[in-house]
Amino acid sequence: LAEVCRTHTGNGNALDGICVHAKGYGTRSSTLLQFGPEEDDRVFRYADGAPCCTEYEDYTPLLHDLRHESGYAAGATAERSAS
Repeated sequence: LAEVCRTHTGNGNALDGICVHAKGYGTRSSTLLQFGPEEDDRVFRYADGAPCCTEYEDYTPLLHDLRHESGYAAGATAERSAS
């Protein structure tokens, strides 16, 4: 998926590519999220810049921390009441 996010093919139009570079406009960052039923299936990577020239950093541990801090177990849901 990271390779796809780095592509510039846009059939001749710079704005049709996935990673866009145009005057005053373009891709500023990129986030890759993968979720699955198992904790090892979850991935969170972030590039703080255009993904074609910025490496993705692995923030996956934050997903694990978020799950543990929320107090919800796998498969649990939260309900919100309207007041």
